[in-house]
Amino acid sequence: MGRFSYTLLLVAASGCVDLGSSPSTNPSGGNDEGATPQPDQIDGPNELVNTSQHPAPISCGQTTLAAGEVAHAMSIASSPTGNTKMFGLQDGAVVGLRLDHGGMSGTASKLRTGDNLLNVSGTYAGDNLVVATTTTDGTVFVDLVDPNLDKFVEIAKLEGGTIAHTPIVDAQGAWLVPSIDAAGLSLAGFDHHFTQTNLQLFETVQPPIAVAAANFGAGGAVIAWSTAEQCTLAFASSSFSVASSLLHACPSVQLASDAQGGTSVIVFETAEGVMIAQAPHQHLQPATLLHRNASSPHVVFDGSKYWVSFLDMRGQVIVGYLDADGQLTSSALPLMQPDHDAFDLTVIGGSPYVVAADSAGYTSHRICTK
Repeated sequence: MGRFSYTLLLVAASGCVDLGSSPSTNPSGGNDEGATPQPDQIDGPNELVNTSQHPAPISCGQTTLAAGEVAHAMSIASSPTGNTKMFGLQDGAVVGLRLDHGGMSGTASKLRTGDNLLNVSGTYAGDNLVVATTTTDGTVFVDLVDPNLDKFVEIAKLEGGTIAHTPIVDAQGAWLVPSIDAAGLSLAGFDHHFTQTNLQLFETVQPPIAVAAANFGAGGAVIAWSTAEQCTLAFASSSFSVASSLLHACPSVQLASDAQGGTSVIVFETAEGVMIAQAPHQHLQPATLLHRNASSPHVVFDGSKYWVSFLDMRGQVIVGYLDADGQLTSSALPLMQPDHDAFDLTVIGGSPYVVAADSAGYTSHRICTK
């Protein structure tokens, strides 16, 4: 299936493109810009310091699972009913592990195999478990995985070097799989039987380096991506529109949204540390430094507040939540020092969980506040 092509002149353009099966007009119009965070600004009040008087987050339930070998490129897929699976890469295979209701059990099941697997992301699309896998040659495999983790069906083979941590989102009646490669941002459309219906390429002035996506209630989905000089947020429903952008990169961007409150939050990793930018009504605000010398950021929304996690300079997992003013209240999780991509933050049954892997095996923490 060929890709319909559009050009996104993101430095000075935003607009709307129809997401039907045929091309429409190119985006055009105005653009929202945020200030570039400079190092001399970060040293001042832009850094979020944990001086909050709110209750500190703590681990209120821990499950461990010993394993001789553990997966990297970890991704957690959780359904609203608490059915949860963990996916990762191990010994040239995509592996899946049961994490239902936060408790780990059994052994990892092998799914897709190959010598050139690069990354994997999984999520629930309605009641269906969807896993996307990238390869070193720029291929994206999209699979429907059986809940028992014993088989899968390939529903698409796409071009694209990088996928979002949430690999498929609901864009008002159609499923979308966003991916990026040197040409730009691609959106593969699927109907609710998971039959591919279209594939559209939105060309960017510079090659994208990161992409993220999140569902936005019944109204559509939010997609963020970064080039070397720009960070962009877009909204996808029956059409695709660039909502706002910042004139700096947002590498390793992650995204979460609160549809009822009309907000989104992005976190990303820079040489200074983990940055955060809030986006009320999809309008990106200037990014601020969340934690200096930190890496591997994650963000989720639990139904009432945003939670973030990352690795500090010692390699410890830090987890915390934002109050209404964007103030961070955080704590370090004891004895959790995973590799950069060997942990994830998710919401299971309304509670935030951090799941990590290290040389001893897997550990899952349910997070509460004191």
